[in-house]
Amino acid sequence: MARVVAAAELAANILGKVRSPAIPYRLGGRSDNGTDCINLIGWAMQELGGQDVPRGSNEAWNKSMTWRGTLAEAKRLGKLVPGTILYIDYMKPPGGSNGTPGKMDHAAVYIGPGHGIKTPDGKAGDVVHASASRGGVYPSTQANGYTHAAWLNGVDYDGTKTSTNQSSNQSDFGARIRKLIFVNNDCYKAGKTIVPKGIMCHSTGANNPTLKRYVGPDDGFLGKNIYNNHWNRPMDRQVCVHAFIGKLEDGSIATYQTLPWNMRGWHSGSGAKGNGNDSLIGFEICEDELTNASYFRAVFNEAAELCAYLCKMFNLDPMRDGVIIGHFEGYQRGIASNHADPRHWFVKFGESMDSFRAAVKRCIDTGAPLPAEPAPEPESPVPTIPELPAHEIYTVVKGDTLWRIAANKLGKGTRYSEIMALNGLTSDLIITGQKLKIPKK
Repeated sequence: MARVVAAAELAANILGKVRSPAIPYRLGGRSDNGTDCINLIGWAMQELGGQDVPRGSNEAWNKSMTWRGTLAEAKRLGKLVPGTILYIDYMKPPGGSNGTPGKMDHAAVYIGPGHGIKTPDGKAGDVVHASASRGGVYPSTQANGYTHAAWLNGVDYDGTKTSTNQSSNQSDFGARIRKLIFVNNDCYKAGKTIVPKGIMCHSTGANNPTLKRYVGPDDGFLGKNIYNNHWNRPMDRQVCVHAFIGKLEDGSIATYQTLPWNMRGWHSGSGAKGNGNDSLIGFEICEDELTNASYFRAVFNEAAELCAYLCKMFNLDPMRDGVIIGHFEGYQRGIASNHADPRHWFVKFGESMDSFRAAVKRCIDTGAPLPAEPAPEPESPVPTIPELPAHEIYTVVKGDTLWRIAANKLGKGTRYSEIMALNGLTSDLIITGQKLKIPKK
């Protein structure tokens, strides 16, 4: 059955078809051997498992939905998002002496600026199309012709409109999934796609369970982040995941999808045997102080339900080796950086990645959300991890860095990595008021 495709997914797929040498122009084609303007879009939708697209620009235009207007109007009103379909009339505007209202000659896809692609004339391109005159798939500005913007049936455009309420749905297994795609993060702008082969589970390593710390801007559900340090912006490091799980402003638990599921994220790092970003969807669970059993159970269940949803979407077996792994397991496999998450948190509540995978399978088998209470202990006991040695608690003050804290508390700034390991931090970013465990000297 066809699924609804996120606009950002469509844009990323189309961007991936800009190659050198260019895919040739071929009327009616939908493959690397050649394609035409509307079938370039139909080919992308086919690869993404979406609805079929009519094989004529005019027919597709007449079946487009919700809003229609010119390219200029779309930009002025904030309607234009990556993945918007552009239909071009090479005659005069509707009502002009040479034009036929409603008759479209060409189609293209708006992908947005910042991708570094150039038109054959050397201009910065923000549109991709299959051009008969150019003889292939090329970037463009679509400055020629009277260009209309429209929303193609079967594509969800809400996920990329950061200025309005985002789309939301409850998955088949109970996960409460909202969408706010990080279109301003350099990872999204890179536009690289993957074929998802599995899922990597992360936890944030900081005592802040609110989604607004990482997801923004505020959509009316997240709440205001007064520091504006969410991840939907250009950052000084390469970091971006496909989803976050945590608290909304009203205290309820939700998942926010932040990248198209088939876009290559920046979450795992690499190891001696490869890079998990090349094949794994990655999500972060927002940590609290790691002592609240009620919060842990809610986000553990939400994460399992999200994984069940993704396993169904991509036909993945959660019990197959390597399909669902924690960040620490990725490191053990040689495909991720050296981090402890989420094991350091799970073990505090009697859970492990083994029990997490079992919870995902239980969701899939029953087709229902997980109960609020934990499942019975498995017959084979889950190995426990020895308690960490005693430590002191330090509260971060303004101007602190991990290096400075390590120098003051441990005698050497180079020991900052011990603080990161003890706290399960996945980056060196800390915030004022954050509580850190400091190892003994």
